[in-house]
Amino acid sequence: MKRIAFGIIILCISSLFAQANGEMWDVDGKMVLRVWGTHHERGYAQGYYLAEAFMDVFENYMFNYACYGNPTFYNQARMLFENGFVIEDDYMTEAEAMIEGAIDSGHDLYFEPLERELDANDVLMANALIDLSGLTRISEDIFACSSISSWGTSTENDETLQGGLVITRMMDWATNASLFRNPLVLVSIPSEEDEQNWVSITFPGLFGGLSAINENGLTTFLDMGNNHSNNDNGGFYPILLTLRNGIEKVDYDEDGEQTPQDIVQAVEDRNRAIGTIVHVTLDSENLPVVIENNNAAGVSVRDVDDNTVVQGDNLVATNHFRTLYSPVSCSGTTISWIRWKYPPRSTTTAVGTCFQAPPAYRPTSTRSASTASIARSPSRRHRRITRPTAKTRPSSSSTTSSTRTLSMTRPFPSSRANRKPTPIHSTREPKSDSISRSSRT
Repeated sequence: MKRIAFGIIILCISSLFAQANGEMWDVDGKMVLRVWGTHHERGYAQGYYLAEAFMDVFENYMFNYACYGNPTFYNQARMLFENGFVIEDDYMTEAEAMIEGAIDSGHDLYFEPLERELDANDVLMANALIDLSGLTRISEDIFACSSISSWGTSTENDETLQGGLVITRMMDWATNASLFRNPLVLVSIPSEEDEQNWVSITFPGLFGGLSAINENGLTTFLDMGNNHSNNDNGGFYPILLTLRNGIEKVDYDEDGEQTPQDIVQAVEDRNRAIGTIVHVTLDSENLPVVIENNNAAGVSVRDVDDNTVVQGDNLVATNHFRTLYSPVSCSGTTISWIRWKYPPRSTTTAVGTCFQAPPAYRPTSTRSASTASIARSPSRRHRRITRPTAKTRPSSSSTTSSTRTLSMTRPFPSSRANRKPTPIHSTREPKSDSISRSSRT
């Protein structure tokens, strides 16, 4: 009997140290969370480690700031989201697991203004807040962002770059205190065979590709556009999850190579609700591109050959379309601020370091957390797809996501038929604390 009791105690103690497939550490007051495993395991780890931070961002940014602290407005926006957007099953699973992890961590998810506990759809709606700003009275002024990539003659005199590529990102979202309190570097190490390691500079709960780079060096930075013309009433797909598709998949467009075209294809495949500008880079041999897109006009891709004002080997993305629509005048303040206040410089740590143990160093840079620079060395024109070896991956459970027959609202090319999105509604039996869902045809 004593042996049984002792065994139970050991089991309980062991479970305390194996709650989630993740580990979090602090770098100068900024959170770095590394998660691994399936979508469910990674979502669970995010909820387990980020519950308090997510509640802070949800209450003070998403609800009080973006939705004016108005329960009626929030509920109307959520209804629009549930009826008008489609979400892949993997991301639904990840959001549900995030809620499970938050609850298991001991945090109370009850949100008094809404008189209920937060659920997976609140998490998914957070990842579609940008898109909803083009469909509701959520102000688009709370989003902005800009970026500049430089290479070749523009960086050849830099001792570190020597002509290599650098991209500088200005993350000029709303000056909301909860965002300043909770910057997050999210390192994802998937166990799915068709996915690869990637890093996101984001905020708790936002697990899309806001500012992201994968292990092959493909980067994507999202900026807002200035024309949100829309011809559709539904079937929209969140832009953050679109960009995650292109970054996380080993070879999104299935051409056997990792190139900026993977992100272009991901954007072209999805139905957009809002106008955005996506800055994509890989290396100095694969020229950076800027993807301009909205619902009404479709997708336009530009590169350095389309420059009319910016000189040299530089490509700039602000919040104004230049090829999707005719350019409009602006002061250029943002670009000047980026170029002169934060001139391009390389980071001292390789991207691969994020996939290993927590770093023992502390950055010496005093730059704002809202600005990120990523440097890439010159390389060949095309980069072949590589998969990480087992040694580079933390051990994870053998559990795999269940396969379900999903419906979709927009057809994909037959070669990508297995990437069908599912509406907010799913065929899975709902849990007691989730909304009722039924299959959409």
